[in-house]
Amino acid sequence: MFFRINSFTFLFFTIFVFSFSTICLPQASYLDSLDSRFALQFQITRDFQLTDFQGTIFSGKYHFSRRDAIRLGLSLNFGDSEHKSDYSGIDSVFLNNFNGDENRFSITINSQYIRYFSLAENIALFGGVGPAFTFRSRDEELKKSEDGTVEFRNTNSTEYSIGCDIILGGEWWFHKQLSLSAEYGSNFSYSSFEGEANSDEVEGKTDASSFNISGDNVRFGITVYF
Repeated sequence: MFFRINSFTFLFFTIFVFSFSTICLPQASYLDSLDSRFALQFQITRDFQLTDFQGTIFSGKYHFSRRDAIRLGLSLNFGDSEHKSDYSGIDSVFLNNFNGDENRFSITINSQYIRYFSLAENIALFGGVGPAFTFRSRDEELKKSEDGTVEFRNTNSTEYSIGCDIILGGEWWFHKQLSLSAEYGSNFSYSSFEGEANSDEVEGKTDASSFNISGDNVRFGITVYF
């Protein structure tokens, strides 16, 4: 049902911008001025707020010709946290404590080559394809002392995913430096996971891999050209 709603919305959007641009906009084409221009992209959510389009650090594109562009999205996350607590039971003579240290890192890169196909003065369809890569790592050390018993535990994991993004959409230039877009997307990826857990009593290792094919919902965006 959600897919049908998004499909109808995308069709309505395409018809609306085509009709509006034909009636209200001057017939000067902005498509011919895209060569050697940079652009930043932002996604428009359901409540009309702007969020990242395909990268939390950077999401933009560069047109190296009037009909060809390279798009890049970069997401980066890093965290280093420490946890410490001391507590004691009502009837216990021991001071219990808990100490933890966790390190997290992740990076995601999405890039596509995009080709534009002009439909009208300021409207174009576009298709794109390109590689996608994600890497995540996590290390955690725990020390727990409870009722005179000390327990150590260490866990670490690494995960990576490599694949390909395929996109199809439409873009409408309502200003020389601004455009609205709507697009579908699909992703083909291979993922691998490795994890280890060691404590005073247990040692374990996990290996897993998978192949995934997934589709994104329609994304609406606004692009700012420079």
